Amino acid sequence: MGFLGLSRLALTLGAATALLAACGGSQPPIGAPGVVPQSSAIAAHSGSRVLPDVKKGGDLLYVLPEITKKCPGTCVYSYPQGKLVQSLNLSGADVCSDGQGNVFITGQGKYGSEIVEYAHGGTSPIATLSLGQGAEAGGCGLDPGTGNLAVTYYSGGESCRAGVAIFPGAQGTPTTYCDASTLPLHCGYDSEGNLFLLGVSGGDGYVFQELPQDSNTITTITISGLDPYDLEPGRVQWDGSYMALQETSTSTIYRVQVSGSTATIVGTTTFNGLYGAADGASWIQGNRIVLPFKLPGQPAEVGIWSYPAGGDALKTFRKGLGRKYPAAVAVSVAPK
Repeated sequence: MGFLGLSRLALTLGAATALLAACGGSQPPIGAPGVVPQSSAIAAHSGSRVLPDVKKGGDLLYVLPEITKKCPGTCVYSYPQGKLVQSLNLSGADVCSDGQGNVFITGQGKYGSEIVEYAHGGTSPIATLSLGQGAEAGGCGLDPGTGNLAVTYYSGGESCRAGVAIFPGAQGTPTTYCDASTLPLHCGYDSEGNLFLLGVSGGDGYVFQELPQDSNTITTITISGLDPYDLEPGRVQWDGSYMALQETSTSTIYRVQVSGSTATIVGTTTFNGLYGAADGASWIQGNRIVLPFKLPGQPAEVGIWSYPAGGDALKTFRKGLGRKYPAAVAVSVAPK
């Protein structure tokens, strides 16, 4: 699952501090260039194959579960029907998608430093990006305006050991950003191109931050009325009106409005029967939210709920998922 599992593995805040090194502002790429050499990267969209179901124009749901016989990596389902239609022979730390249905799976290759891109429904990668030697990729998010891909990472290097890397247009060499006191786990853009980070801080609990558009400085945002020790970070995603922050220990989505260095909670979404059971990264798609979960003694499942209403699930399914917590889900829209 990669370092995103730190939030579930009882990482102490003191240990988190030890992971972080002094760094600040934008940095050069970590180690190697951002594009894997042509011998190991698959660069042409024409190299992908399309599933029969996809030719019908349907959306797809990508799930990173435990590896099983039915899903030896990433499970691909029809969405919202929940029919298992394909599996990809790789898993990872996180999965996200852009407005054209392209899918990005982080945590590949040596050290988990690569991000692999698939076309909607494709069974072969169309591109591979790299954070460089020694870096481990975590959460990802895409800017709908520019197509920039942001990926959180942890690196054993001396410069900018933990932060976020941004690939312009989801290609090429990334620029990295970090500060000295935080380990970002998840990231997501708003509609204006501002990037938001949710992670852990060595001395102050969990932390919410922003890298504003056209800025090189990460700033910390205080969430009014929420104790930072009560926030265990999951997906950060723009829901069309507000930033939605997933809190995994209570299976809650906080909708926050950001103004300067303060965020105000304007609404919460909870899910009946899932308190503490939804540990993987969720995905908001219009007026629906998809959440991977695992109830005690039961196999893993994926559910679809009304958003932001929450409450009872509209649909759940489990084929191919195994018995461990899925890491993340993402909806890939069919290209028009």
